Amino acid sequence: MIFTKLLRPLVSYWNDHSIKICVFLDDGGGTESNLVKAIWSSNFVRRSLKSSGLVVNEEKSVWHPQKRLTWLGVIIDFSENAYFITEKRIEALIDLIIETLTLKRVTSRILSKVAGSIISMKFVLSDITQLKSRYLYEAIDSEVAWDAPISLKKFPQAIRELEFWFGNLRRLNHRFISQHRATFVNVYSDASDFGIGSHIPALWADSHRNLDPKEQGLSSTWRELSAILYSLRSFKQLLTRQSINWFADNFAASLIVSKGSRKKHLQDLALDIFNFCAVDLITLKINWIPREENETADEISKDIDFDDWQITDEFFAFLNKRWGPFSVDRFARPENTKLPRFNSKFFVPGCEVVDAFSENWSNEINYVVPPVDLIPEALKFILHSQCKGTLVIPLWKSAPFWSMIRDEFYSKNVSRIYNHHKRERDP
Repeated sequence: MIFTKLLRPLVSYWNDHSIKICVFLDDGGGTESNLVKAIWSSNFVRRSLKSSGLVVNEEKSVWHPQKRLTWLGVIIDFSENAYFITEKRIEALIDLIIETLTLKRVTSRILSKVAGSIISMKFVLSDITQLKSRYLYEAIDSEVAWDAPISLKKFPQAIRELEFWFGNLRRLNHRFISQHRATFVNVYSDASDFGIGSHIPALWADSHRNLDPKEQGLSSTWRELSAILYSLRSFKQLLTRQSINWFADNFAASLIVSKGSRKKHLQDLALDIFNFCAVDLITLKINWIPREENETADEISKDIDFDDWQITDEFFAFLNKRWGPFSVDRFARPENTKLPRFNSKFFVPGCEVVDAFSENWSNEINYVVPPVDLIPEALKFILHSQCKGTLVIPLWKSAPFWSMIRDEFYSKNVSRIYNHHKRERDP
């Protein structure tokens, strides 16, 4: 009855006001939007506890509103809009890590104490506590007895996790109470049997990559995680310092990004995703959606470019020496580009521009090896802009573009361009 008497007035007040109350065992705290409301709410809770017959420890209670206080080992600082783990807990964990790393043999009990301390800080440190403790738990599970000796040398990844926390614990010790970024960028990704693709609806931006035969044989979860990582790298310029709602239709992948995996190849991908977001100040929230709500990314992932082709490095070196040096590769992917600067059909890692025809080619020496279906358009674009460069096409006399090469108008212009280069290069 004591709790009923206390709960009823609090619930009634909650429905009429904006007070937020959190209770943990016999400790509790509350927040309000301003000082006046906070004082009123504090007095209300105090009266409610007294009228319910509960005895309050006045020495440990803080009834006057504070902008900074410590509760359950966490510092709540409204002036900095952040939560922090107390320095006492940070120091204790660092000392425990040092002790563990210096011992020749540790036990599951000691490692469990370290791992448990890391996980207990998840409220502030976020999902990295689970991502960066997977191999510690693997070492813990290696022995049946709690006090059986374990040689950490057999678990190099667990050692790296301990070293990571030793070097980064203080750097990661903060979490914003409320996000300053009011808007989120929505990104959709998917993986098919042959490729990976992603889509940002608001920016009309797509990314795509074909999977090689070895990758096609890997699990769907690996392919989905690879799609997320590859898309993050492809959209780097668009997503840096952004908050992202990421949608994928693979439930396992969405969990692994947040919590990691006991399978090393999946765990490594999850860590790569976390590290990329940490470096580029990206806030990533993974959401699972049904397949029917992910149709655009699914369609992109199934795209296969049958017109993709390239020349050998030796032949490129000959062309570059003869008519270069080329400054930009107009049609390429990271896997086949011949130059540091390149344009691509999709957003891909390292791509300078998507859609080469949207650029001004006049101030460059262009290296142009277009997909077969774009050869006519590339030829027209070169002749219209009268830019410098070298166009490479396959010897395919039955192709539709071959008649354009033979046409008198194009023949004259191609000859003119060739002779222009010849006069510049030959003495």
